[in-house]
Amino acid sequence: MCGIGGYYRVGYHTPKSTAAGVRALWLALMDRGTHAAGLAVLDSDSGTPAILKAGAPASHIAKMATGAAFDGSQPPRWVMLHTRHATSGSAANNMNNHPLGTDLSGPAAVCLIHNGVITNKAAVLKALNVDASRGVDSEAALACVRAGGVEKVAELCAGSMALAWNVGAAVHLWTDGSNPLALGCLKSGGGGWLWASTRRHLEATGLKFGQIFDADKNREYILTPEGLRRGRLYPKKQRASITADWATFDGGLSRFGGVDICRPAGTGRVKRRRKIPRARRQYWDSNLGGWVYD
Repeated sequence: MCGIGGYYRVGYHTPKSTAAGVRALWLALMDRGTHAAGLAVLDSDSGTPAILKAGAPASHIAKMATGAAFDGSQPPRWVMLHTRHATSGSAANNMNNHPLGTDLSGPAAVCLIHNGVITNKAAVLKALNVDASRGVDSEAALACVRAGGVEKVAELCAGSMALAWNVGAAVHLWTDGSNPLALGCLKSGGGGWLWASTRRHLEATGLKFGQIFDADKNREYILTPEGLRRGRLYPKKQRASITADWATFDGGLSRFGGVDICRPAGTGRVKRRRKIPRARRQYWDSNLGGWVYD
């Protein structure tokens, strides 16, 4: 579980408290990860993004990083925030920490943040003919958005995903529904948008919102200097699956959570079927900020 968040400026001005609110958002997101933290910022539409990150909690770098991000004569065009709970790729290697960036010295620069776990990174990179350069699974999503945007993510990636990434001055947001994502529009001060893992994190900023809503499952949202645009739905095509080595399978059900799996025809003795336990219903609890079972 990781925390994602950010700010997008619409127009020329935003409330004076925006910088403090963004810092408060980043600190609030630490309840979703403290192994590492990072910030990406784009000062102007014609500029290139900068990334500051470290294998440490957001509290160690938030004051310095947000101060630098909002140091200009006007607020930056956008800021991306991430707090990491590492599942693959050591946080001691800063290449694995978010935001992930590529081509940062030119107009094709991309920064990406991800909450979730991608379970088929090797297959994705192979399909795109891309060599792995990091240990983190999110590298698969970065390769996909470079190759074909969220459509390529939905086509190739299996696992769980809430994503934010930039295409120039625009920021794109998408969740497959397995990880939460909320957006809020500032009420005054020239306008602007913030996004975060949950509504609770947005409310922790102390900023005044005209509206806050949860992102639709599979829908792409695009933030531009003109405002928010609701894009198309991109349902995920890949599904995570359990594979078994039938040549060495010894019938040990503990490997599969107590559910008996019968051998395919022609692979040897078929084990007697056992009763499969009733599936438990899963739902999102907004108060707990996580998936729970009945």
